[in-house]
Amino acid sequence: MLEQTNTGTYQSDPDEISIRDIFSKLWAARGIFVVMPLIFGGLSLATVMMQQVRVTPAIEFYISLIGIEKSNYPNGTKFSVQDLVSPEVISAVAEKYQIENTNDLLSAFNVNLSSPSTSGIIKKYQTTLAQPELTAVQLDDVNKQFKEELNSSTNNTVRITLDYASLNLPKTIGKDVTLALPKMWAEIYTTKYRILDSTRLQGHIIDTEIALDTSFGSLEGSRALAAISQGATVIQNDSRLALLQTSQKITAADLRQISEDFDNVYMSAILNLNLKESDTLTRFYVNDIKLGIEQVDERITGMQQTINDISDIMAGQRIRRSTDTASPDSIEITGDALDEIVSLAKQASLSSYLTSLFDIQAKLINERSKLRIQLRKITETSVVPTATFMTQAQQRFEHIVEQYNELLTLARAMNKRNNAMLYRPIGSPIEAGGPLPRRAILTIVLGILIGGLVATLYALARPAMRVTKDAT
Repeated sequence: MLEQTNTGTYQSDPDEISIRDIFSKLWAARGIFVVMPLIFGGLSLATVMMQQVRVTPAIEFYISLIGIEKSNYPNGTKFSVQDLVSPEVISAVAEKYQIENTNDLLSAFNVNLSSPSTSGIIKKYQTTLAQPELTAVQLDDVNKQFKEELNSSTNNTVRITLDYASLNLPKTIGKDVTLALPKMWAEIYTTKYRILDSTRLQGHIIDTEIALDTSFGSLEGSRALAAISQGATVIQNDSRLALLQTSQKITAADLRQISEDFDNVYMSAILNLNLKESDTLTRFYVNDIKLGIEQVDERITGMQQTINDISDIMAGQRIRRSTDTASPDSIEITGDALDEIVSLAKQASLSSYLTSLFDIQAKLINERSKLRIQLRKITETSVVPTATFMTQAQQRFEHIVEQYNELLTLARAMNKRNNAMLYRPIGSPIEAGGPLPRRAILTIVLGILIGGLVATLYALARPAMRVTKDAT
């Protein structure tokens, strides 16, 4: 900066450092700008490598789960991520790759629910939540969407990590072992445990050799018809299976109607013919039905008492509603108003509970009706069936069973085709972390920048230090 003297001339301020002087000082110390960044960059690299020594090399592999909904297999069995490292799966992998110690292989694997897109989802919603104009309601909606998306991503994705170094395996073999784990899991669980079958279709194939002319055969036939009706209803109510038909063009709806007709026309007469009070099996069976009816009666009675009690409580709450004499424009909430709000909340809860009780009661009444009809088929007298009648009944029964078994087989096969695989690979196995740990490059670059900054400060401070020494 130029200052005016007493004589009217201008001279520079001796304390001012010009840009030219700064560049001169930096140029004079140009060697430092090479050495310092190298030193600090080398120290950063050494730190990174020391950290890398403590990091165990591993193979990382992600898979997306298919056909597993709400943590359940297609057949309704509970799914656990630890199924992938169950003893049978680990033993199969160890046998395939000739790994002697299965415990070491189990310890080398680590499986958990995780997704590579988790960090992206978090950043996405962090940006959204950072907006200052969001209201409290909008914040709640965003948080709800975030939790749903995060759970959907995480719960359907599994991360498999293999510490191949602990097994003394080369990296290429480690990748093969990692790929084999989900394959063995899917193969074992779909073939041995039949997890692709629907839970409601897991009934055994019905035996066609049931003879209806004995008391035991009559009871078995009656139970078989009930199972057929139930299975046909399940298939009929499944949109993917409803159109299935047997080789004789019989669908689930057709079979259900045929079995019910047979039960009404033939089975009542057969049960009445073969089940006599003198027969021990008949007595046990009849007593079992009667006890079942009594049990249902007791449950219905108890259910009705509960319904009456709740109805009385709700009626009392309606009577005790407080009368508000305040101005209609007033928004003050008094103690009586709070009691009213609590009463209404309780009443809404009781109303919902009461509805569920009515549904349960209706099911119990239907169950009791079926038991009574079953008992009447045995005890009430009817026309004695002829030999021709019994022959026709036996043939019709076997035909119904054969058609049901065929339809059941078709339904199970379609379920397996719909869920042919339990997982889908996401990418391919990679070495976890790569040759350097995560953010290693950033650490080295930061070290180089710090070295450059130190060099700059040293270059600017060095001339001042020299002048001070000369003055001394």
